Amino acid sequence: MKILLIPENFPNDENPVAGIFMKDYLKAMTLFSDVTMLNSNPWYRGVYEEVEGVKSYDLHFFSKKWRFPFNILAYSWWERQSFRFAQKFPQPDLIHLHGAAQRGHWALKLARFWNVPIVITEHTGPWSAISSRSTLLGRVKKILERADLVMPVSHHLSSEIQESGIYPSRIDVIGNPVDTEFFALREEPLNQKRILFLGRLDPFKGGLRTLKAFSRIASDFPDYKLTIAGRGADSEGIDKFISSAELENKVHFIPKQLSREQMRDLFYDHSFLVFPSEFESFGLVAAEAMSTGLPVLITNRTGPRDYSNNINSVQIDPNEIEKGLRSILESEQQFDPLKIRQSILNTFGTHAFSEKLNQAYRSIRCEFSK
Repeated sequence: MKILLIPENFPNDENPVAGIFMKDYLKAMTLFSDVTMLNSNPWYRGVYEEVEGVKSYDLHFFSKKWRFPFNILAYSWWERQSFRFAQKFPQPDLIHLHGAAQRGHWALKLARFWNVPIVITEHTGPWSAISSRSTLLGRVKKILERADLVMPVSHHLSSEIQESGIYPSRIDVIGNPVDTEFFALREEPLNQKRILFLGRLDPFKGGLRTLKAFSRIASDFPDYKLTIAGRGADSEGIDKFISSAELENKVHFIPKQLSREQMRDLFYDHSFLVFPSEFESFGLVAAEAMSTGLPVLITNRTGPRDYSNNINSVQIDPNEIEKGLRSILESEQQFDPLKIRQSILNTFGTHAFSEKLNQAYRSIRCEFSK
C-alpha cells in the first residue's frame, strides 16, 4: 500500500523532539506500506529529520509568521503551493493527515484530486483550543466531516470533538503507537526509592503540584527522593519552592528539555512516574514509562483512561497527588514490571499498532471503492 503522510509536527534542527511520536508512527507504517512524507510548513525554514526507508519532502517558505493581515495572504499562498507541489507526487492509495486545522484544506483537496481516501488523526488537546474559536471550528468541522476516517487518539478526545458539533462519517480510536523496542523492559527492580516527574512544567501538567505534595510526605518517607525534569512556565516557581522549603537534598531539579534517551534512562532509574495532568489527549510519556515496566501515578480523567488500570498504575484526581503518593508508596510491591509492559505492548506496541492501522486503512479503502 502506498501512503502519503502529512505530519502536523516533526523533529527538526531547532526542536529535535517536536512531534517525535511521528517517528513511532512511521515505524509502524513501514511494516506494511510504502510511505512518502511531506513536511509542509508556512512559518519555518529549517531542516527536518529524515527517516530511513521513508521518502521525505520539505516545503516551507517563511522564517517567521507574518503580521496580520499579511499572514492571511501568506498562509493562503502557502496552501496553494502545497497543493501544487504535492500534485507532482505519484498517486498514493491513501492520504494520512495529522491535524485538520492547519493543513486540512489542501490535504482534502489533494485527496479529491487523486480520488483517494483521506484519514485524519487528531491529537489536539484540549479541544477547546479549536472549539472556542468559531471561525477555526467551522473550518475544522468542514474538513473532519468530509474526511473518510477520523482517528482521535483517545475516546475522551473523540467525545470532545462530537460534543463541539462535529460528526465525522466514521471515527476509530486506536490511540498512539509506543516504540516498545526503544522503551524496553527495565533490568533494575522498582525499589530505587526515587520518584519521577517528567514533562512540560506548565500548571495543568502538575510539576509544581507534585513538588508541593512531596514536601508534605517527605518526612514520612525519609528514604525517598524526587526528580523533576522539564521546562516551562512553572520552572521558576519550582526552583523557588525547593529553596524556600529547604528540599535541596531531597529534590533533583533538571530544568531542560530531555532527549528520548535521557527520558528512558530516567524511567530505568526511578521507582514510579507521577503524571497528574489535568488534561491529556493521550499522554504518551506515561505510556512510554509503562513500556519500560515503570508504574505510574496517573490522572483518572481524559486520554489516559484508555490504557491505565490497576496493573500499571494508581489513578487519582489531579488535585489528590499527596493521597496518591501515599497510596503508591505503600503498595509499590504489588507492581510487576513485566505485566505493566505487557499492558502497553499488546495494544500500542509497534507491531500491535501496525496491525490496527493496517486494518483501518484497508477497511476504509474497501468502503471508498464501493
